[in-house]
Amino acid sequence: MHTHRHPMDVARSLQRWWDYDPEYSQILWLRHVLDAEADSRGMARVFTNFDEVLDDWRVTVGKISDGLGFDWPRDLQEAAPELDDFLTGELRHFSTPASEPLPDWVATVYAVLERWVTEGEQASDYAVLDAINEKVREASANVAGLAENAQGLFSAGKLARQAHADLAAERDRLVQSLGDLTARNEALQQQKEALDRDLEEREQALSELRADYEKRTAALQSVIESHEFRLDQQSVKSIALTAERDALRERGQIDAKTLAQLEHTVAALYGSTSWRVSAPLRAASRLVKKIKPR
Repeated sequence: MHTHRHPMDVARSLQRWWDYDPEYSQILWLRHVLDAEADSRGMARVFTNFDEVLDDWRVTVGKISDGLGFDWPRDLQEAAPELDDFLTGELRHFSTPASEPLPDWVATVYAVLERWVTEGEQASDYAVLDAINEKVREASANVAGLAENAQGLFSAGKLARQAHADLAAERDRLVQSLGDLTARNEALQQQKEALDRDLEEREQALSELRADYEKRTAALQSVIESHEFRLDQQSVKSIALTAERDALRERGQIDAKTLAQLEHTVAALYGSTSWRVSAPLRAASRLVKKIKPR
């Protein structure tokens, strides 16, 4: 049984999976189909193609069994569901249009094989196939090394193109990363400037609070000193009266009425409103004297 695919479908498949150059793949396609036809000539054989199998496998397997005169080892009705699931259009990865041009030798051989699929093998085509086969053998012997070198260059070129694409992708990634870092740096710079402004404003506010504190402390100290002066005068008067009372008492020169008046005057000084009201001022004075501005 001979089956074939469109030579460009084969070339594209080999390029996709093995990086083969399309022209090199067409030479391989010629060598395979021509050698297979020549080596099996005179034997019972049937020609099919890939599209025929996928389009209607029942017709194809019927043609094969009829042409080769055998029965399939498994009943086709029983195997049909599995074959229907497997032989689907998804297996046709490429579909070259009939209008796409092919090299002369490839086009001629493909046309013969396609005709044999639909009309059956024709001995009149042998001479054409043999002539092309001979030319392909001669050309293969002469250009085999060149073809392999060309294929190597094609593969190397593809690797170079892939390496270039990888480098370009890496460059783009680095450019993107640089852009991200630049944007992040700008955001951090803006955040730092905002923090610096906030710190400057806070320092200014602190400086104003310190100046206000010092001003208020100085004013309070002035008030305290003024009250202390008046309190000192009262204290001196109180001490003098107390001393006078004690001296008169010791000399026995004071009567009970005078003593009572002196004690009443001293008690009046310590119990006066000004003395009681000034108690917080005296405490504040002692506190202010302990506080040292930073």
